[in-house]
Amino acid sequence: GQVFRARRDDGATFALKVIAPADAADADFVDRFRNEAAALRALPAHPNVVGFVDAGAGAPRPFLVMELLDGGADLKAHRAHEPLPFAEAAALV
Repeated sequence: GQVFRARRDDGATFALKVIAPADAADADFVDRFRNEAAALRALPAHPNVVGFVDAGAGAPRPFLVMELLDGGADLKAHRAHEPLPFAEAAALV
């Protein structure tokens, strides 16, 4: 899916994940996306797990709304050199 920064009317920001248009017609992909939403919804709140906010399976594309984790400039700089070695990734957490 594609992930966007979304802002609610009250100013709160979230991560909005939607299925890419090219994948919306793939029933298996849509099922995996729905399973991801169900798994995230079922997880208890934990500081190391992104928080579930909402999900929808309707048209035009299924979506998942999650807590927004801003990786900041350090993470963005490192992402240009993917994948990160484990030690570097752990240092960012």
